[in-house]
Amino acid sequence: MFQLTINRYKKKSFYWYKEVIESNGETLDN
Repeated sequence: MFQLTINRYKKKSFYWYKEVIESNGETLDN
């Protein structure tokens, strides 16, 4: 259960980080 949460968080962070790069850091504040 804990490991599943970690994996889900990593995946979410990856897409969030990708959005930050594509938006030149504008998404960083959200």
